Parts: sequence; C-alpha cells; structure tokens
Amino acid sequence: MHLIKVPFSLPRTKPKALNYAMQYCKGKYVVIYDAEDRPAFDQLLKAVIEFDRLPEEYVCLQAKLTFYNENENLLTKLFNIEYCIWFEYLLTGLSLMSLPVLLGGTSNHFKLDILQKVGFWDAYNVTEDADLGIRLSSFNYKVWILDSYTYEESPIDIMSWINQRSRWIKGFLQTFLVFLPSYMHLIKVPFSLPRTKPKALNYAMQYCKGKYVVIYDAEDRPAFDQLLKAVIEFDRLPEEYVCLQAKLTFYNENENLLTKLFNIEYCIWFEYLLTGLSLMSLPVLLGGTSNHFKLDILQKVGFWDAYNVTEDADLVELDTIAKVISSLNWLDQYLAKARRANKSIISAFHDSSEHFVVDGGARRFKEMLEKPQASAIFVRHYHGNTG
Repeated sequence: MHLIKVPFSLPRTKPKALNYAMQYCKGKYVVIYDAEDRPAFDQLLKAVIEFDRLPEEYVCLQAKLTFYNENENLLTKLFNIEYCIWFEYLLTGLSLMSLPVLLGGTSNHFKLDILQKVGFWDAYNVTEDADLGIRLSSFNYKVWILDSYTYEESPIDIMSWINQRSRWIKGFLQTFLVFLPSYMHLIKVPFSLPRTKPKALNYAMQYCKGKYVVIYDAEDRPAFDQLLKAVIEFDRLPEEYVCLQAKLTFYNENENLLTKLFNIEYCIWFEYLLTGLSLMSLPVLLGGTSNHFKLDILQKVGFWDAYNVTEDADLVELDTIAKVISSLNWLDQYLAKARRANKSIISAFHDSSEHFVVDGGARRFKEMLEKPQASAIFVRHYHGNTG
C-alpha cells in the first residue's frame, strides 16, 4: 500500500484526487473504495474471474453496496431498502438491457486502459461516478453488476441525508447537461424582469427554426408518439387550426385523496369541457403544457404575455384569427366504441355526443371514414353544417 499526497489545486474534489493517483496505477485493473468501505473478502478475486468471463465490451464491474449500520434507526433502515432496490433490481436491470448504468461512488472495478481512454473522472462533477457511467456508455462500453457486496456507512441523521441527496441531485443535473443529446440545446435566458415562464418562452422562440413548436414542462411524460400524432393531425386539419392541445393527466393520481380529486377535475376539463369548446368553435383555455403550435401563427399573435401568470389561458387570442382543437385523435374513441358495441359509426357518434350527421351527409361521412383522414376534420365540418 502507498499513501499518495495530492498537490494543492482546485477543485479539491474526490475525482480530482483519483485522476492524480491514476499515474501510479500500473496493473490491468483498478478498483475504487471509500475509506469506510468493507468489501467482501473475495470481491477482488470475483472481479478478475468475471472480467475473464465477460465479453470485451464489459469494461466496468459495479459491486453491490449495502450498509453495516442498517439497523441503527429508521433512516438507516429506509436507506438500506432503497439501496437494495437500486443495486439488486434497477441497476441490474439496466445492465442486463445494455443501457447506461449510473455507477455507485465506490466498489467500481475498471479496466485501466479503457478508463484512461475515456478520460478518467470529471473533476468538477459532484457525482463523478454517475458521469463516468454515462460516458462509458457513450463510448459503447458496458457495465456489469458484480454479485458481491461492499458494506459502507449509512447517514444516521436527517441533515446528513439532506446534504448527501442535495449533492446527488446537483450531480445528476450536471451529468444530464453534459450529455444532452445533439438534438437538445440548453438556452440560458439573460436576466431581466419579469422572471417568468412566458418571458423565457418568448426569449427561446428566436432559436426555433421549424414549422411547429411544442411546449412541455420539466416533469412531463408525453406519450411516445405524441409528436408524430401532432404532425399528422396538422397536415390533415384545415389551415385555421393552428394549435393542438394534448390531454393532460397525472402519473401520481393514486397517491392520496387530493391527487385523485385533481385527476377527476383534469378528466372533466380535458375529456369534455375543452373538447366541447373546441367543437363549438369557442375560445379554448390552453393548458400550460403539451401545446403544439404552428410557429408562424404564434409569432403573428405575439407569442406569450410575459406578465400573465396564466399565459396559456391568455393565449386564447389565437381564436381571433384561427381555431384551436382540443385533444389529439379524439374521435378514435368513438370509433373504438362502435366496433366494441357492434354498432354503426353514426349510431355510436350519436349516442356519445348527441351531434350526428343525417341523410346524404351521413353517407359522405361514412365514405370519408373509410379513408385515412383526420377525424377532427370531419367532426368540425359536419358539426358546422348541421348545427
């Protein structure tokens, strides 16, 4: 064993010290342990055997982490459960699917030549382990979860836990920004008042070059095919439709009574109220997210009101020059209902909305339905003709 003194320089971080120490490593493999770690006695032997067994693209082994003070209090017990889920299931699953693995900060076994090739650690990232896991994946290398345990010390009080989690969140954000996909760009809005979402949106519009633009909030999880549906719907709709409002719902709807009530409210709002307003060609109060716009029309109406705290509802002025349709492919629900009930399309439409097409219009409606046209066109057109 050798004690290496790192010369003073900034930043004074663990990854900077690791990078300095790498010049003294001469073997084929290198492993990182924290000072309080207690690795399994045979972990190094297992790692060498596993490296020999695995294909060449596996350049890192992550041992499973757990705690030797797990029973000290409620916090350490909860922490131990979290680590069990993280290392036994989540990271193992990511590894089996050949997806990027966010490494733990210790018990990482590396092939030294590959570690040198990818540039060691980012000295400025406070979760250098997660950063390195993503970087290995970007070089098409893989990480395997080693079936061996390292015992470390769990935080035992709330403040230590908060400090640790704050550092992790900060580091994950750093890593995300560093590895943004090529089709994503981070835009820094210069300081000016008001410091609002619509002001930031207005600033970002100068960087939008396409035909359409969509607004999402940071926590949103849009349907995987929503962008494709929006483009198809715009192509099929009349020119006066310049905005598509996707339906909003919640992924935590069952968390408590409040979230359940909120979900019911959103269901009524997006499934019925906004859809009804759109069908009657009345102004639609947009949701604050999942709005798909034609960029030229958005520019024509002056983008968003930077001082309005419900800038989405304020943008209802779109209705002065164009139409807004709520929800994508909403008529698909009526068609599915008709097929399940073994009824005609027109009957199902009548049962559901009390607006239906009659006589010659019904025949034309059926003929158009047989073609891959946008349902919203039909409903807007025939609803307008029949009142």
